[in-house]
Amino acid sequence: MMTILNIATILAGITCSTVFGGNLFDVIVNEKNLIKGFPESIGQIRSYYKFRNPGHFFKFLTPIFFVFVLIALISSFQISNAKFLFIFFSIVSYSITQAITFIYFFPQNKILREAPIEQVEKVLKELSSKRSYLDILRNIFTILSAVLLMISLIIG
Repeated sequence: MMTILNIATILAGITCSTVFGGNLFDVIVNEKNLIKGFPESIGQIRSYYKFRNPGHFFKFLTPIFFVFVLIALISSFQISNAKFLFIFFSIVSYSITQAITFIYFFPQNKILREAPIEQVEKVLKELSSKRSYLDILRNIFTILSAVLLMISLIIG
């Protein structure tokens, strides 16, 4: 029988996995196109993302993830310490991705969308390798969060 705990955990896992897919697409397609096609690419991205950008996707899914995972955490509190810990560490892992995004990516993305081309070029040259490493780190923590949720479903 499906319990609230299982349903919330599954929905949180699906949401987290969807965010991982979005992150991966952004790294593989959007960022590579931006870097390889610069400076024309910045104009194209600015006109294409005039009303919506990939950030809207993540801003929509992140609160949904936290609602489902908090329901799962509360539901697991009295059922199983192991489930509780896996769900708790899933929250910690996903929160790390959000901290990286908020501290590092939001300011850079604002520059990419709004700053003069010269400033954008400077940011891309100085920070592209660091950005790639942080993208990888962010994706590792996102998928770790989903894996921890799935393990919490399996354990007794």
